[in-house]
Amino acid sequence: MLPWLSTIALAHDPFGELAIDVLIRDEQPVAVWTTSGLVTREGDAWVRRCREGFGSVLAVTLAGDDVLLATTEGLRRLAPGGCGTVDGPDIGSISAFVRWGDELLALPTLSSDHLWRSRDDGTTFEPWLLPEATRLTSGATAADGSLVLMSGGIPALLLHALPDDTWETLEVPDPLAFAGTVYADGPDGDLL
Repeated sequence: MLPWLSTIALAHDPFGELAIDVLIRDEQPVAVWTTSGLVTREGDAWVRRCREGFGSVLAVTLAGDDVLLATTEGLRRLAPGGCGTVDGPDIGSISAFVRWGDELLALPTLSSDHLWRSRDDGTTFEPWLLPEATRLTSGATAADGSLVLMSGGIPALLLHALPDDTWETLEVPDPLAFAGTVYADGPDGDLL
């Protein structure tokens, strides 16, 4: 059985929940965000973490040796001893994380003129200005290493990060479509 399939089954059977997102490090599952909280791996065992505080979790990502949680109240870091708040600025509600090279990007839940970027694996964040205010819904790293972000607005907007930290707007095939997600898992790493 594939490791992530066994993790989904493991997250479902002993805890009675379904896996939403599996966090992988070194090709092994290390944590699973389930329908009612986070399950982390400690050796060969799986342990429930911070169940009571997970009603507002919108996204999870690995941050160094910890798990970073985006909640409607702001960022939280899951430390080995339990839940704790992340060091750094109060960046508000985050809807998604995007890995881009060595950087961690945090996409605001509401329309904004910036996103947040961390160059120290989520310890601190700084604003990165966008060409216009928009509600970002997803992002992906293209096969060439460039960053593309998608807005969920109507019309939809695709933003491409340039090497000088500026942006260009890409043409959206159907700008009135309701799709608001971009993936990097297409053929040869193409964006979908």
